[in-house]
Amino acid sequence: MWPFSNKKTGSIVRRMVVAKTTGLVVGLLGFFGVPYFWPDISDLLKISIQWGVLLWYATLGGIIGLFGVIDRHPYFGFRIHAVFRGVFIGAWMNFILAVLGYEMMNELFLEIQNMPFDVQNPLIWLPIEGAIVGLVIDLISTKFGGEGKGIL
Repeated sequence: MWPFSNKKTGSIVRRMVVAKTTGLVVGLLGFFGVPYFWPDISDLLKISIQWGVLLWYATLGGIIGLFGVIDRHPYFGFRIHAVFRGVFIGAWMNFILAVLGYEMMNELFLEIQNMPFDVQNPLIWLPIEGAIVGLVIDLISTKFGGEGKGIL
């Protein structure tokens, strides 16, 4: 029997499976989107970015899945809603990514084609993208996997 098959109660296993699967789906969209947005980069760089995007968003899903256990602030006791938690973690993790790989990201963002607007600064756009992805991952994993200490 699958440990996450009981739909009446949430479980950490189900939350993690849903969060990592959602992150993997987003990563797959990025994996196949890289050649569309950056058609002129070298094959080696393209493949490394594709795999990096795929693994990054699967990992982001895992982090957001684990943070679903925390639904109350540990010191002040107020509720931390899934919207805030997902947006914060996604934006923060993508901001770290943008800071660590700023040089390469900046060059790649200048090369982006097929975008309806001008994309210039990865320190702005990557956290916005991370916030949106984090929101989606946390809302889906909270809906299907639950949140708080009750899922342990």
